[in-house]
Amino acid sequence: MKDVMLNSGLSGMNLSLVFHELSREVKSISHDITRINIEEIRDRIKFLYNLIEGFSPILKQNQSSIFNIKKILYELKNHNSGRFTHHKIVFSCPPLTDEADDFRITGPINLLFSAINNLIDNSIYWSSFRYEKDNSIPPAILLTTDTETFRGPAIIIADNGDGFKMDIENLTKPFKTLKPGGIGLGLYYTSLVMELCGGEILFFNNDDIKIPKAYNGAVIALVFNPEKK
Repeated sequence: MKDVMLNSGLSGMNLSLVFHELSREVKSISHDITRINIEEIRDRIKFLYNLIEGFSPILKQNQSSIFNIKKILYELKNHNSGRFTHHKIVFSCPPLTDEADDFRITGPINLLFSAINNLIDNSIYWSSFRYEKDNSIPPAILLTTDTETFRGPAIIIADNGDGFKMDIENLTKPFKTLKPGGIGLGLYYTSLVMELCGGEILFFNNDDIKIPKAYNGAVIALVFNPEKK
């Protein structure tokens, strides 16, 4: 029952993101066609292709598999590349340039992809929200790994938004959100996905973890069971 709920819920949340992006890009392509801007049309179509390709695995049946974290980080970067460009996000992913460790885990890759993608969406929103208030701080997101700090290897998602304004103990409770129009299920679903992986989700301030000081907003660690590398 938990598998079915997670697969349906996360698919629905990510599908709404995809349709939002598709709608915006199709409007832009229509505008570029009237100006006969072939290069921009080509770039936008490439983004739409990556968006659809990135969403396809989410709809597949939930199956546990062994995979390298670097693989899922690469797919997440491609899936969100157009959004990073549109929102002028400075995106950094050290594992993809071999500046941070890769590791292997066993788990449902489609659910993990969906969960992290939702965390990235939150970071895009809150870092952009802060930028609107203070445009001297370009929105920035860090997606990296940590194999030394916790009981097992971890994925770190950090941004330079406003940080957590809600009590930590309420962050993973369903229907708790400060995001306008949000339904408050993203972190709840992510905590359930991490349970399936034998891990946990943890929340930090920048001072509590070894990441660059520029990422002084929300910091989330997805910590995996060391026995499931």
